[in-house]
Amino acid sequence: MKNKLHILLCLLLVLQGITFPLVNIKGGFESSAFSFSYEGNDEWGKLKGFRIGAGFSSSYSRRFVFKPELYLVKKGCEVTQSYLGENLTEKITLDYLELPMLFRYSIVRKEKWNIGILFGLFTGIRLKASQIAEFENDSRSEDVSDYFKKTDFGSIFGIEIVLIKEKFNIFLDLRFTSGMTDIRENRDFQDKIKTRSLSLMAGIGF
Repeated sequence: MKNKLHILLCLLLVLQGITFPLVNIKGGFESSAFSFSYEGNDEWGKLKGFRIGAGFSSSYSRRFVFKPELYLVKKGCEVTQSYLGENLTEKITLDYLELPMLFRYSIVRKEKWNIGILFGLFTGIRLKASQIAEFENDSRSEDVSDYFKKTDFGSIFGIEIVLIKEKFNIFLDLRFTSGMTDIRENRDFQDKIKTRSLSLMAGIGF
């Protein structure tokens, strides 16, 4: 299954590179959390993660362009409580291969820079799910893949600033990603979980 997925992604990258001649590479910070339908889980807070990947597009001289992307993302949530007078931190981390299908509308177009609004949908393929407990100097990790679905689906909204150079472009990107589906696998619980994240990235394009 993994080999088929790798082949599919390679074909996707090749097709995107042919169709959309401009390529950009971005990376940055991901502040994520879970949205619970049950209010009793409000003690779970935000988790600091990362996002790194590549995107494709046509010329930024156009007002409206399509931008398919591919990212490796770490999302999740964490909670810190007092245990035996020390802090006990529990984290749930989910690693996704995320495929955003975005549209970009330029609201400001200048010769040397460009500001655009990003909006669209994403599909996430879960690669790994872990629950980590940290107490004093000890850290223990447990595989919790059986508790979470293999896919996620949602919406994206953000803003992208492009600094246009002679041979390359520089990108600054701020976006909000909102999961629209329940990622909990266990049907015995009525509590639904959805992903939420805020990303700040920078990158370079050719």
